[in-house]
Amino acid sequence: MKRILLAAFFTTVLISTSSAEPTCVAIEDIGTLQANVDGSEINNFSLSSSQLRVISSIESVAFSYSVANRGSGRFFVSADVLLTDSDGDMVAALSATALPYVRPGVTDAISSETILSHGEFDRVSKICVRMAGFMIEDQ
Repeated sequence: MKRILLAAFFTTVLISTSSAEPTCVAIEDIGTLQANVDGSEINNFSLSSSQLRVISSIESVAFSYSVANRGSGRFFVSADVLLTDSDGDMVAALSATALPYVRPGVTDAISSETILSHGEFDRVSKICVRMAGFMIEDQ
């Protein structure tokens, strides 16, 4: 039991989270977004109007991106997303996190969705994305 607690303590102390600068682009320019966080390439961002996965009669917005873990450890990553209209008012916000992490040498697609009211997706004109993550080298 002491070893587990001690390992958890050292992991918490020694991990340093890296993040890319928050970036905002017009919705039609979402394909230009990319980031390099702690040695992992993040790109292929997409946003689309869809139906909620669990109840198809509910409108939603689906957000996704790809992460290529170029490192030798487990990469934990999260994207925080803010969708705004042409006046800068928030339409929706969501977070898309790799669960539990991206394995070394693997490219994963990460996605998330959130519920929208009817017609809200058509109001979205800008997307702001903040990426954060950290690598844990396997011992």
